[in-house]
Amino acid sequence: MNGLLDLDYINYFFAAHRMNLIRKDIIAACYKKLQKPHGDVARWQAALNDLPVIENVSIAIDKTIKLSGACQADPNAIESTLKRLCPWRKGPFQFLDIHIDSEWDSLLKWQRVQATDIDFSDKNVLDIGCGNGVFMWAIAQAGARSVTGVDPMWLFYHQFMVLQRYVNNPHLCFLPLGVQDLPLKNAYDSVLSMGVLYHRKSPLDHLLQLKGLIKKGGDLLMETIVLPDTQKALLTPQDRYAGMRNVWMIPSVGVLCDWLIKVGFEITHISEIVKTTLDEQRQSAWMDFYSLNQFLHNDNNELTIEGHPAPYRVIITARS
Repeated sequence: MNGLLDLDYINYFFAAHRMNLIRKDIIAACYKKLQKPHGDVARWQAALNDLPVIENVSIAIDKTIKLSGACQADPNAIESTLKRLCPWRKGPFQFLDIHIDSEWDSLLKWQRVQATDIDFSDKNVLDIGCGNGVFMWAIAQAGARSVTGVDPMWLFYHQFMVLQRYVNNPHLCFLPLGVQDLPLKNAYDSVLSMGVLYHRKSPLDHLLQLKGLIKKGGDLLMETIVLPDTQKALLTPQDRYAGMRNVWMIPSVGVLCDWLIKVGFEITHISEIVKTTLDEQRQSAWMDFYSLNQFLHNDNNELTIEGHPAPYRVIITARS
């Protein structure tokens, strides 16, 4: 990587994967982002630069996303360096012999994505709100031509680069941007929006943005919190939801489907709703802030600490 963000690589990536339609727009958005770096960027860059030399690198996905290779460095020193990039919210990762025990076991969600039978083979895929890129590795392994991950958090970009600086997978590109920074030119075959919708002030506007990113006939994969309600219902928390301030609306599955159809999507798959449990999200040594275990009601785990329905999640696929 040359500097904070390698614009030459981004330019190459979008040209190589036949996305010239949006290439210049993306470069311009990244250049603008570079003008306002986060105050901790120098610290995170230093952590990346302190990671050791590793030879014969390989990556595999099973119960973790595992980077293997030959390295002579002290494992305790490597772990200390990786912890300078805390909190690790998404994962888990295995970096050589070091287990990065993230807040979320994201591969449980990936199993539910696979159960939808969505096909990423030879497609240009966009992951909105990709966190540290945990699903980008899985989507690439599933045969995607390219995977673009977007998330505005510079910390997540540096966590992604922990692996990418060794693997140099030419099918992956992380952009430290928000969905609002992307050109709506219907450039992608498939778009994923996982864990994003309830953070948007206007969910219908978000769905319209997604519509503008997907080619005609392309696929949307929407994963979000829903109400465990068989009737059409909508929750608008007056303050927090499960400790989160930035939760605006939580629909039932029926309302979510209505929203998708309203903006022009055709529903192709609706998963069962799944309750988020402490097996999937909790505090860890790599993310020691409050998590789900602090935000469920002490006397009734079907409720949040505020008295709202506890989080259930659904995956819906739809055709644009």
